[in-house]
Amino acid sequence: MGKRSLALLFAFFLFVPASSPGGDPDSAGPGWGFVCRILPSQNTAVVTPLSGMFVPDGRIFFLDEKGERRGSGIVRSVYPDLAYVTLESGSADALKKGFIASSPKGEGEARMLCGFSLNLPYVIEKGGNQGHRIPPNVIILNYDDNAVKPVYFRHYSHDIGCRKCHHKDLDRACKDCHPLVPTGTQETLGECLRDRCMGCHKEHDGKSAECAWCHKGTVPR
Repeated sequence: MGKRSLALLFAFFLFVPASSPGGDPDSAGPGWGFVCRILPSQNTAVVTPLSGMFVPDGRIFFLDEKGERRGSGIVRSVYPDLAYVTLESGSADALKKGFIASSPKGEGEARMLCGFSLNLPYVIEKGGNQGHRIPPNVIILNYDDNAVKPVYFRHYSHDIGCRKCHHKDLDRACKDCHPLVPTGTQETLGECLRDRCMGCHKEHDGKSAECAWCHKGTVPR
């Protein structure tokens, strides 16, 4: 399918209104997207909605390239460009990046997208426009060779939404705006990370604000 045809198909889907499941996970309005990450250890799939139409507590079915169901889950949290889905029994082993995610009421239309490569490197914004790049899972946050053990940050293990950290430009890294050394006018990278990471960890049970919690120096799987 050409880019223009695929864009028109997206545009058709994008203007279908969403509705709340109202306590019934199968009653949410039509919604579509594609799987951009699978986190088996957390029994979670990260989905890029084509229009942000997924709603919390709604059920999602995952369709393969032939339009066959390969799993299901319940939407845990929704952001403008990502949705986190808690997978139901057996789904984690069956999913692949690029599978279509659909609410029950949108399943028929969603099959129109099956068979096309939707393992896209970027999100689709409302209106069908290309959004920001989908980031890699693991990055190194501290870039100073003389610093303590490196911090390997896993994007998709942090269910906080992109804009929690990328507050100005979703395609710019922290170091692009925050310098390594003080300049007198801008918060340094270290100050920025400690403020955001430690501040957020203090608000969540099971997370530690101690230095060693992040500065493990080991590459996560």
